[in-house]
Amino acid sequence: MKDKHVLAWNESTVKWEPRVSYTFAGYSTYGPSKDVIYVIRGPRQVGKTTFLKRWIERLLERGTDPKNVFYWTCDLVENPNKLSELVESFLDFSGASKQRKYIFLDEISSVADWQKGIMYLVNSGKLKNCTVILTGSHSLDIKKSAELLPGRRGKEAIPDRMFLPMKFSEYAETLNEEIKRAMRLSNLDILRKSRRKDLIGSILKGNIPKEIKSLNLYSKELISLFERYLITGGIPNAVHNLQKKGKIPDYLYNDHLNAVLGDLARWNMKERYLRQVLRRIVETLATPVSWRTLMRGTDIGAHTTIENYVGVLSDAFVLSYIYALDFKSDKPCYPGDKKIYFSDPFFFHTLNALLSGKNPFETSNTFLSIPENKAKLVECVVSDHLIRLSFNLFHTQQHYDYANFLFYWRSKDSHEMDFALKVNKKFLPIELKYSSSIEKSDLTGLRSFMMKKRLKTGIVLSRDVLKQMGNITIIPAHIFLLIV
Repeated sequence: MKDKHVLAWNESTVKWEPRVSYTFAGYSTYGPSKDVIYVIRGPRQVGKTTFLKRWIERLLERGTDPKNVFYWTCDLVENPNKLSELVESFLDFSGASKQRKYIFLDEISSVADWQKGIMYLVNSGKLKNCTVILTGSHSLDIKKSAELLPGRRGKEAIPDRMFLPMKFSEYAETLNEEIKRAMRLSNLDILRKSRRKDLIGSILKGNIPKEIKSLNLYSKELISLFERYLITGGIPNAVHNLQKKGKIPDYLYNDHLNAVLGDLARWNMKERYLRQVLRRIVETLATPVSWRTLMRGTDIGAHTTIENYVGVLSDAFVLSYIYALDFKSDKPCYPGDKKIYFSDPFFFHTLNALLSGKNPFETSNTFLSIPENKAKLVECVVSDHLIRLSFNLFHTQQHYDYANFLFYWRSKDSHEMDFALKVNKKFLPIELKYSSSIEKSDLTGLRSFMMKKRLKTGIVLSRDVLKQMGNITIIPAHIFLLIV
């Protein structure tokens, strides 16, 4: 298949096989295709288009008639009428056939009210014996549109999928074959969801599982990989360029920046305000803030404007934010301060360079040369991975909201703990101390939370320390990230 995305994947040093790929009926060699409308949400540059093209390649290799496969990029489709006409033209061309048809519509969120075109096709019976895959890069837009198709998307329990940058575990197994083998060994096999759940349970009981001790043998290699992950994040092209050329070219940063600015333009937001909001987020990164706090030093006149900008950046997969835990209700304290994080290191470096006006790759290395800065970016990575862990282990419905499962905690006497992950009806308390020296004084907030919640164990994420300190399990951050 002579497609530029497939050719680029074949030539890349990063042969990433996203784990989410195998949740689609019909993508893998096992599992039959279904009459279903999949909606894939995720940021640009993460590999959604490459994934679709490789799916098509698999179909053709398995003997699917090319006439029964349709791919279209929707950036220039004018309206839902044109969208439905486009698909009807394909269906007319492919003709009456008992073989299943596959329809891939990339960046469908570029079409205003796209769901109307899809709904027409469903209601008119034209999508029988069809598998439809839609992608979009703005979470709120495509999610709300997809929700307007109730009962029309097939029998898949949750037909929505999140296609996000590589987690650190995917990054490590993609770039280091030895670590990949170690992660897949039958006696470890930490890639299975059920096994990872068991490991979390074991840590909750105050144990250091043998899998973690085994992975710690690769600590030198994992630390080196993690240092590079803090530069590239999980963006395949950034990873490939750093691997092959030793640096990341400006155009990759610019492509992502233009995508973010394009999203803002769609929502009639100003770049001048974006710069001010981002500057305040970088200045207060990983510390509790209110919308009013973020207004300081800007010429933005209303805290609701700040909230709107952060919301759009969150829906564009750039940012995430968690609330303080309301201790009495075990629910988010919505009126209180939030902790705002960047969803991926590459996204952070792109937007931080926008503020400095300097070379993005050089800016990223300069930022990470300061230990305090590096610790903040590690906290961003941990937050993102805990959000994904919560979703993967505990989501049971389409309208999952991580705000109900991941929190930070701050007591009235100013004790603070970085993360409290709700696991069923209990909490997994986690403190990040990205250092090679962990003192008892570093554990004050964690111990205070454990005492108040009557928890027997807690976790500290270090730079490279693995040990038990009383009822506290200290684990290197890079190893913890492998199992979540």
